[in-house]
Amino acid sequence: MTTSIETSTTASDQIGAAGTLLSILSAHRDLPAVTISLQNFRTESLWGLRIDVHDGLTTFERWREALGFDPTEVTHDQAGSLGWLKVHAAFAGVPVEMYGYYDVLDNDEQAA
Repeated sequence: MTTSIETSTTASDQIGAAGTLLSILSAHRDLPAVTISLQNFRTESLWGLRIDVHDGLTTFERWREALGFDPTEVTHDQAGSLGWLKVHAAFAGVPVEMYGYYDVLDNDEQAA
């Protein structure tokens, strides 16, 4: 039995987000590598980028600053020993969610 999934979007809807990703990577070649994926922000009915930073808060801050995201928009959350920073902003009109993960038990890094 084959199941098909109905979708109201097509690959062409992702072009704006993919172009923005290429623009970011081209302009900031010296930033540390992070995990980046195209994300469908259903609340905005728009494709954007999700950036996951697993290499520490310094890397998160370098990316936040490079993308021009307001530091006052960064939120903090925690579950057990896992902490994360999150900022939801736009870059060139494309929505971006960026997360920075860290171990709260690690004395070398703390959320500001």
